[in-house]
Amino acid sequence: MKKSLPFIFLMLLNIVINYYIYYWSFGMQAGPLISDEQAFDIGMLMLKTTLPAFAVSSIVIVCLTYWLLVKTKK
Repeated sequence: MKKSLPFIFLMLLNIVINYYIYYWSFGMQAGPLISDEQAFDIGMLMLKTTLPAFAVSSIVIVCLTYWLLVKTKK
């Protein structure tokens, strides 16, 4: 149980970070009534902001998981 607590914390941290990215990107991209041109612009905005944010988040979580694995094996 003691060895699993850091990984549980890392899992919860991942959930919080991904929810914040989703909430932040939804706030930037949401609109009540959008035309086709605005939908295209929102799609491009998503490719420029949301996907890189999720990519950086996943890379950081993978690095932290690897670091925890190395640290807990000692």
